[in-house]
Amino acid sequence: MEKDDLHQINPNIAAVADLVVLPGIGENMAQRIVAGQPYRSPEDMLRVKGLGPRSLERIRPFLIFTKVQDRGASMPEIDTGSKSAGRTPSERRTLEQRLSGFGASLSGSSPITTQVLWLAIITGALSVILSVILSLAILVGINRTLNIERHAAVRELRSEFSQMDTQLANLEAGLNSIDSRLKAVEGLSGRMATLETEFDLVQEGVDQAITEVDQLTEQVTAVSDEVTRISGKVNLFDAFLEGMRALMADLFAPVETTSSP
Repeated sequence: MEKDDLHQINPNIAAVADLVVLPGIGENMAQRIVAGQPYRSPEDMLRVKGLGPRSLERIRPFLIFTKVQDRGASMPEIDTGSKSAGRTPSERRTLEQRLSGFGASLSGSSPITTQVLWLAIITGALSVILSVILSLAILVGINRTLNIERHAAVRELRSEFSQMDTQLANLEAGLNSIDSRLKAVEGLSGRMATLETEFDLVQEGVDQAITEVDQLTEQVTAVSDEVTRISGKVNLFDAFLEGMRALMADLFAPVETTSSP
């Protein structure tokens, strides 16, 4: 059917092949429209996913709606007279198929026999048994995988413990060497303490000697002052003696006599 020769289509009974000829309607959209049947109005078709107002306006002139009855599965109302005469061949075939399917569903199904019931029970039991076996197989596989991974992890841990043991031995040797050095340093510290004590004693002796020297210096200074004072007195006494000697010389000097002519 060409799009230029479109007739009005009832979306409640139309098939996918009938809807794809509408403008802007693809196969996926047609399938969604068929899945959403029935529709009571054009606006009711907006609940179809992907069908917007613009697309609805494009196909609105080609749509016709009839009343529908809700009986669990929707069955369109059968149009007679002039309405059925105006349908296209594809619409009539689709309507006949839907009516025949609806009639078959109303005719009922045959009662369930004992063989069918036992077959269903056996099938269900086999399904349960197979599910249990499959679950056990999966658990066994998981357990083996965990065991393998656990053994690998144990080996890795043992290797790490061995490396750590070696490192601890090296650290212990290093600590012993450091301990020996510390003991040597402690011996030097003892010697240094002894030297410091002796140095302090020597320093005290030097300080005492300096004090004694200072005292001797003061005494020498005092003696020097006393010597200077005594020297001054001696000089005065010498001057006095010189004066006395001169005086005595003058007093006891011989008198010269002059002869008369």
